[in-house]
Amino acid sequence: MHDDSRVINRVFSAQVLDNLLFKGHSDVFDYAANRYVPKCEQKTVGEVFGELYRYLRQYQRNEYFYQNTVFRSLLVRHHSPRTTVAFRQMRIGKSIADFVMINGEGKAYELKSDLDNFERLEGQLRGYLSAFSYASVVVSEQQYEHALGVIDAMSDFGPNIGVYKLTKRHAISSICRDPKRYNGLLSHEALFKLLRKNEYEDVLLSVFHSLPKEQPVKMFRACLEWFSQLEIADAQQLTMSKLKERRGPTNHFPTEVPKELQSVVYFSDNRYDEKQLQDLLSRRYQKRR
Repeated sequence: MHDDSRVINRVFSAQVLDNLLFKGHSDVFDYAANRYVPKCEQKTVGEVFGELYRYLRQYQRNEYFYQNTVFRSLLVRHHSPRTTVAFRQMRIGKSIADFVMINGEGKAYELKSDLDNFERLEGQLRGYLSAFSYASVVVSEQQYEHALGVIDAMSDFGPNIGVYKLTKRHAISSICRDPKRYNGLLSHEALFKLLRKNEYEDVLLSVFHSLPKEQPVKMFRACLEWFSQLEIADAQQLTMSKLKERRGPTNHFPTEVPKELQSVVYFSDNRYDEKQLQDLLSRRYQKRR
């Protein structure tokens, strides 16, 4: 583990939590704790996570820091976790959206830290707009004006893209540009490919009351052809409803979890027992000998 930046990037992950909970140790966590946290063996596991997160906030606002900040700012402060669900790293065609929120409608977000550039941004946003009517980019304060210029120069959809800035105080600024609806790139195929087999079959059954009678090897293409007969707005609404159902009623916002770990726990689909997690975080950190 010679690349320190990559190590601390990997600390805030379900894999590290799994290793700490179920194996009793994590090499990644040990390395980061001893590299970045003075007197780490005098602190609890939760305190070590807290100090590592503070290091990110001060020196290395990476993709996870942006993701966690956007998750907490938008899902909690601007929406209700009871009516809105969130996803991360969602594949949409050839693009992967860093963050997606769905309430009545779906919104996709691209997160650009100071380490990122805008070279692939237009293609990424085109991908998001093939399934979602709203797309936004989150950038640092330093990049905000530059991002506006780059995005507004993009084809027809540029002025419809939202642009949010992460301030030096580590919050989403109220001075930003909200996204506007843009349906010009919506694609039946992109929407269909967001769905799992049981989900698109449910959609077709709800509309056509039957499924195509095809051999299994041809079933995917036959279902797509039926799905493509829907009005694009109806296809999108049905897709968003199915994605929202995927999180289920038990996927609650982890208010009892320290803020630096909230998005890790939320996106792990509630696989952590609350008491077990609290016991881990309150335990005195001990490096594996």
